[in-house]
Amino acid sequence: MTDSENRLLAVFEREFRTIIRSRTYGVIALGFVVAVLALSAIGGVSGYISVILGILTPLEALLVVLGAAFGYRALLADDLSGELDMVRSFPIPRVAYTGGVLLGRVTAIVSIVLASLFIVGVVVQLSPSGSTDYLLRRTAYNGALLFVRFSVLTTIAAVVFFTVITAVSAAVNRLQQAISMVVLVAVMLALGLDVAILTGLATNVLSPSSLPWLLALSPLSAYRGLVLALVIESASAATLQSGSVLANSIGLLGWAIGSLVVSVRLVW
Repeated sequence: MTDSENRLLAVFEREFRTIIRSRTYGVIALGFVVAVLALSAIGGVSGYISVILGILTPLEALLVVLGAAFGYRALLADDLSGELDMVRSFPIPRVAYTGGVLLGRVTAIVSIVLASLFIVGVVVQLSPSGSTDYLLRRTAYNGALLFVRFSVLTTIAAVVFFTVITAVSAAVNRLQQAISMVVLVAVMLALGLDVAILTGLATNVLSPSSLPWLLALSPLSAYRGLVLALVIESASAATLQSGSVLANSIGLLGWAIGSLVVSVRLVW
């Protein structure tokens, strides 16, 4: 491996050890798992697709909160502690440092999201009512495979939301600024972009024909559209207003790449 790759791995290992040893992040992880399980229980465990439909909307908000919790200090913590000055004394590129920090936290986020949904999937599978899902009886698709697809999409969305919040962390140099900006960005992700699009359509400022690409501008709408198109529509004969799979995929990818570029550019 090259020197840059070795340094990236060193930062990754340090960051991941910090996360798994932190009680705060342990509580956050446990809270996320409990919240997801509670949402699935409230909606009723009556089949994979029913559970997905029941938890999809509140899960969107949970993913934003999880990304904010892991991202708001991601690139700010070392700066506040003075450790960043020591890191910069070594010949480590911005990309290697930023990549190591993000990779360590992304590993934790992916583990939390997948573990939560795995438990939900096991509960659905073991539930006596899990085999009576009306939608799945109308199709030849396997419910477990669709739930795996949903889990993958949800994990990708969680990573995208985290990268967006991390870019905010790189753009400020004070904790209070980071918290304020993260709250603002979280609200924008959860509500602001969708409300702006709906307002534009209602006032005829935006054309309905451009709706698929407009929805892709919001990472939450893009994620929701992919779930509807690739999971829900696959399990039913209905055609849903899920937007364009291509547009939604490009939208999520664009948010992720753009946020990574900002993080690398502003880390120091």
